[in-house]
Amino acid sequence: MWGLDAKDWVLVGSTVAGPVLAVQAQKWVERARGDKPACSCFHRANGDASIANFDGACADAELH
Repeated sequence: MWGLDAKDWVLVGSTVAGPVLAVQAQKWVERARGDKPACSCFHRANGDASIANFDGACADAELH
């Protein structure tokens, strides 16, 4: 199909599946170790540390 050999399809499949499997493996490792997810505070990720948007939970998560 499309002039690709089996070895080419294996390469395409591994290129697509590799990152997906890597993310799933990382999630499995984090669950097994009991790690908490990284702080998902939007304003902290964007560097907005104004008092009005400050969330103490983010500061605590960054320290641990």
